[in-house]
Amino acid sequence: ENSRDLPLHTVVDVVAPVVHLPLHDHSTVGEWLEHPVGGPLLRDALGGFAALLGPDAEPAFAAFLVSLPVVKLPAMVPGSVSPEQLDGLLAEVAG
Repeated sequence: ENSRDLPLHTVVDVVAPVVHLPLHDHSTVGEWLEHPVGGPLLRDALGGFAALLGPDAEPAFAAFLVSLPVVKLPAMVPGSVSPEQLDGLLAEVAG
């Protein structure tokens, strides 16, 4: 008899801490928003543009934005944040 033939099946829940990778200019907007330091900083910098990512946002556009590298945000959403603001955010998350 082979172990693959045994009718055993179980579900295991593993509790592990959330790991946040360091942010950089090519991290996605979604990665920034999920980061405990970068998320609040980016939302604050976006101001009213943060609504584009909120619960009332158009789903397809919000999905596009969260997959976008943050460095592309100034070109793709003019007026949202400037390259200089992004440099400042990067300096803040770097500590």
